[in-house]
Amino acid sequence: MCATIKAPEILKSPETRTDDRTEPLVPVVVHFTCDPFYADAMRVWRTTYLLDLDSAHRSELIDKKNITYAPNWTFVQYGASHRFTLYFAPLPKRVIQFDLREIIPQPGGWHIQGIRRNREDVYQVRLPN
Repeated sequence: MCATIKAPEILKSPETRTDDRTEPLVPVVVHFTCDPFYADAMRVWRTTYLLDLDSAHRSELIDKKNITYAPNWTFVQYGASHRFTLYFAPLPKRVIQFDLREIIPQPGGWHIQGIRRNREDVYQVRLPN
């Protein structure tokens, strides 16, 4: 089971919580770079998750930087690349590979497949991918 962790607690520092086991509370960070002309505007839905490929675990989106939550839009400068960052609740240690998926009630949600886990839990995604 995965405990629910509030974003401010995770983002303040990589301190540890002590319960029956000690585990660092460090978010998974995904940096996006959008190619010029990828989109005129963009947004992220709160229903964006990291999905473990070998279990039912999903890490929730807990914060974002330089992009708005739907239904609001972030307008992108014409012809310029755009960068934004998403922060997710930690993945269980056993996760080796995961998908990033925006689960939305319309076509066109992001789905980045087969992201290989790394030690830092910091990832770079280029759109379009």
